[in-house]
Amino acid sequence: MNFMEYNHYGWGFLFIEEDKEDFIPVIPKEIAKKLGEIEKDHVMNKSRRYKRISQVLKALIHLYGVLEEEQFLKVWEEIGEGELSAADFHKYLADHPEEGRSFRIFDGDILHGTFESPIEAATLKDRRKGKEYYIPSKAEIEIFENHYSDPKTKEYKDVYAFLEKNSTAVQADRAMAQLEFFSASSAKKDLDTILSILADSGIIIEKQDLTKLGDRMTEFLNHSPIWENKGNTPQSLYDKTVEDIKDKGNGNIIHKNIIQ
Repeated sequence: MNFMEYNHYGWGFLFIEEDKEDFIPVIPKEIAKKLGEIEKDHVMNKSRRYKRISQVLKALIHLYGVLEEEQFLKVWEEIGEGELSAADFHKYLADHPEEGRSFRIFDGDILHGTFESPIEAATLKDRRKGKEYYIPSKAEIEIFENHYSDPKTKEYKDVYAFLEKNSTAVQADRAMAQLEFFSASSAKKDLDTILSILADSGIIIEKQDLTKLGDRMTEFLNHSPIWENKGNTPQSLYDKTVEDIKDKGNGNIIHKNIIQ
């Protein structure tokens, strides 16, 4: 009887050769048990990894609207999630076609599911040329997985409190969800559209409160990420512009206003 060794997961398998063609593996029970645990851990680790990819991907789509694969991999590395190759990412996308309900893939880009055609996405990409991507922190990934704006900011809370005074909590929650998406995705922010969004949630603003609403919405929009800014807020870009002007010794400061 001849013997040979076969390595799997670093463990030695002892094989008994019967006929020259067929081999019967003989595995000690302790090793067989350990191999089962290793295989189970491997499957669980893959599941956890795929779940994390899904979380980061959803957050970045909310931030950017249109996301290049290279940018996803860059953010993944920046927030310290470990090594992830382009091939691994493609494997995830292939293994999770159901994710396509929330996004579309076209020519290497990942598009938010609301884009009706790649042309719309191309137009957005063209408008934001020259701008740098905002790189979220690991904590912000948890926020933007389910939001387009950060509910913890003062500006967000001010708008929510104002709406809640004029409605119910349920109506305010629904309106804020719509306002978050509107803020991120729309190039033009106008008061008429905002009032329409509120009306859809059953919130009617009295004429004497329009100025208060406008003031609060302006601050909210200025401090919310938008797709056209590659996830940067208008306020952060404004602040950067002011700093650049100061660095150049120019005293002229640009005045900001989002609602048109």
